[in-house]
Amino acid sequence: MKLNQYFSNLETWTYENILYFSCTQLLIKPQLLFRLSKSLINFSIENHINRQNWHSLLLEAILNTIFALLKMKQLDKAKELVDGFYTMKFNENFIVEQIRINFMTSLIQYTSTKDKSEIQSQLLSIKNLGLDHLYNDLKFAANQIFSLY
Repeated sequence: MKLNQYFSNLETWTYENILYFSCTQLLIKPQLLFRLSKSLINFSIENHINRQNWHSLLLEAILNTIFALLKMKQLDKAKELVDGFYTMKFNENFIVEQIRINFMTSLIQYTSTKDKSEIQSQLLSIKNLGLDHLYNDLKFAANQIFSLY
């Protein structure tokens, strides 16, 4: 309840607020989580965030929100954030984030099709690239979504 109250009263995004938000998303109500993430996307666009550490943390927070909303079965909100994610500017230095957003899109598609082939193909590609940590994280995430849907 305190986290929801704290973030409900948030007026400006600071590095610390983004970090706290990213780490506590499963404890925040879905509607507030969605609103804050949209605010964070707008903050990124309006402030032309381009410092690597800020931008990386900001992208991570939004990606975490999309996954949290999937786990909360808030598909429409997750889809809208994916669309918002693509309005943000980021370059090829953020390839892992690009892989993750593509993977989140596939997880969203899975919820309606129940077809795991695209997810399995992406996981195989990630594994073949030797990105073992990312592979394990995304495989774990996929298994969570498979069990929920």
